[in-house]
Amino acid sequence: GEAKNQGAKEVEKLVEWRDERGTTPLLAACGKGREKVVERLVEAGANVETASQSGATALYLASQQGSVAVVNCLLEAWAAVNAAKKDGSTPLYIACSKGHVEVVKALIAACADMEAAYRSGATPLMVASRNGHAEVVETLLKAGVNFNRSTKKGTTALYLACQQGRNEVVRKLVEVGAKLEAGTKSGETPLLIAVENGQADVVKTLIQAGVDKEKTNISGETPLFVASLKGHVTLVAILLEAGVNLEVPNKTGLTPLLIASQNGHLEMVDLLLKAGANIEAPDQNGRTLLHLACTRGHLEAMERALAAG
Repeated sequence: GEAKNQGAKEVEKLVEWRDERGTTPLLAACGKGREKVVERLVEAGANVETASQSGATALYLASQQGSVAVVNCLLEAWAAVNAAKKDGSTPLYIACSKGHVEVVKALIAACADMEAAYRSGATPLMVASRNGHAEVVETLLKAGVNFNRSTKKGTTALYLACQQGRNEVVRKLVEVGAKLEAGTKSGETPLLIAVENGQADVVKTLIQAGVDKEKTNISGETPLFVASLKGHVTLVAILLEAGVNLEVPNKTGLTPLLIASQNGHLEMVDLLLKAGANIEAPDQNGRTLLHLACTRGHLEAMERALAAG
């Protein structure tokens, strides 16, 4: 009996042996998705809760790697489904980040916490939305995830999808009724960030969904103002077609037309003038389009102002 015990101790010692980086054989096998090896190690009594120096468990590494067979093997061995790394990321979070939809389904079936957030406050849904993993987003939505949750800064899953131009994800979030105007602390709405980043398809989706097209950030900038400022001609055209107000100034009294001319965006100036922008609208200092064009030395903008006047 003693020899047998001694043998078992030797096996345990081998199975739990850590290399210089603190990795056990089980952690190494899970990181590579070696299904048969993992099964044998679990059978040999490997501790499924062993974690790396960063706090990554075998289940975390398997979820990151994407092998659903390894994930299921660990779940059957009662691996803790919500064991998080030191940074707060869980197996579900990393699977969502990487877009491993089958792993996500297996973890949700094992009652993974869909709201467990990374240290930045980002949830599994947020990271899947940001990275454009539409199938994962759909899986989370079907499982009843809170799709309007926001980080401390006020970013939502919809905001992140709009920021990155993930139109398919935006559509799915809009369909379930995500708040279209939920903005960050600085008043950046999903529409404003999509406009700022030049995401035309997303802007169209939001407009079709009935978004407030005039909502401003804390600087008083409308989506049209931001598009004019950034020189996104396509987006200005989309917003004009949607019937936005041309004359809303920002907090310093600049209208979209004035900011476009100030930055020398000629095509934009033409577009706004053609749409009926008021050429005589002054800023807070009483300067009109012509003043600003002359001050900045934008000769062509000056010619346009004279021609339109």
